[in-house]
Amino acid sequence: MNKSKSNPLTPAGKGWKEFMEPLGIRQKPKVWNPITGCPNLREWRSYDPKESDDYNIATKTRIIGCLTPSVDGVAHSYCYMADMMNRKLPHIPSAEYCYYPSRLSQPGDTKPPSIVAVGTAGDMWGWWDKKQYHENMEKVASSIKRTRHFYLFLTKFPQGYDWYINYLLKESRQSLSIPFCFSPIANMGFGVTITGMQDMERLNEFKYFCETYEHVILLKWIMIEPCFFTLEDAKSLPDDIFEGIDWVIIGSLTGRHAKKWRPKSLTLSWLVRKAKKAGAEVFLKDSLSDCFCMTPENREKLKAYPSQFYEWAEKQEILEAKA
Repeated sequence: MNKSKSNPLTPAGKGWKEFMEPLGIRQKPKVWNPITGCPNLREWRSYDPKESDDYNIATKTRIIGCLTPSVDGVAHSYCYMADMMNRKLPHIPSAEYCYYPSRLSQPGDTKPPSIVAVGTAGDMWGWWDKKQYHENMEKVASSIKRTRHFYLFLTKFPQGYDWYINYLLKESRQSLSIPFCFSPIANMGFGVTITGMQDMERLNEFKYFCETYEHVILLKWIMIEPCFFTLEDAKSLPDDIFEGIDWVIIGSLTGRHAKKWRPKSLTLSWLVRKAKKAGAEVFLKDSLSDCFCMTPENREKLKAYPSQFYEWAEKQEILEAKA
């Protein structure tokens, strides 16, 4: 009898792997992209009269994503996916909504349990208002059920989480025989991306979502990357801005415009202080190494992981024994 070919998850790339390897847990981080594309990706066209006499012909076409704050009327795309699409790499998917049924088996085909970042090729939650999306996300949820991985979700569209959580709650009530550690809710971390003061409304939406489902969400996390907060911004944030959040990750812009947007060390100090005051663990990415003193003494404090990872690892028996 011929066995079907195994279709395991893809190892996480450098940018994700960096914060997905908690010390003392035996696992290799993975990424999973059953849905790709992002509503924030769009085509930008310009016309150069020196190259063509036809005003209907765009002589320069690029894909752009999210933009840096405008300085002197100029804003630059900082989207890594847009950059890769402009380089025309063959393995980069379309900016449009794409669903891959062939990838649904990947979580079940991957052993042993791993920390899995879901939807890294775009923002899969940005399509939450599409009927077709709901149908496909039900299939994604079914693939996750009964697997032992820890799933990390991240979005700029936190309103997309609400429908999904309600669907999972409905399903879990229908499957009460499933042990809690294998339930479709107990092994997930829901996160939101913010970059600066312009994203406060998004952060408030996410915090409202976290408060609403406080007792069913295992891990609530925030990614501040790239960090566009100024020192004045960081000081002005309310002391409880990170209240109810378990994990805060901070990173800097990389690439061509990185130097221009490097956050000051005092800005980071204020953000770290407010996160810790709220009880959140803080992880500073290596992109901040030249603007924040990362000594061996403070490395453990500034590259910290939430307890939820270790509780999950203990249940999966992949927690290394303490010496």
